[in-house]
Amino acid sequence: MIYKMLKVITIVITIVITIKNYLYTVNYEKTTYEDKGFLLINKIEYFYKTHGKLPDSVKHVGEEEKMNSGPFYKRINNTEYFVFFNIGFDSDTYIYDSKKKLWYYGQTIPMNDEDLQRIKSFQIKANIGVKRK
Repeated sequence: MIYKMLKVITIVITIVITIKNYLYTVNYEKTTYEDKGFLLINKIEYFYKTHGKLPDSVKHVGEEEKMNSGPFYKRINNTEYFVFFNIGFDSDTYIYDSKKKLWYYGQTIPMNDEDLQRIKSFQIKANIGVKRK
């Protein structure tokens, strides 16, 4: 009887530790992307405040175009832009929307239809976040 209880307790503790480690890893990755993204966002916002317009590319804020996962910058119009990361092998994206001042992850983006259309349109034009056939 005691051995069965110990076995159950061991299994429960193992499951709790596994879930905790998974959540820590996911949160750490998200925080890392946001930290890197906010470095670029701060430069973009400073450029906007000093020049009255958004930069055409990251080169105008002293950054080089990235060739890895990002952060990448895309000006949408005179007042809106996206900063985004390409994540993983299945084309998921982590996107900062300057209009909403929010980060959105992957294919599931919780927002109204108009905002969802803006993000999806951007993803298609930039060829990111769309499943390739």
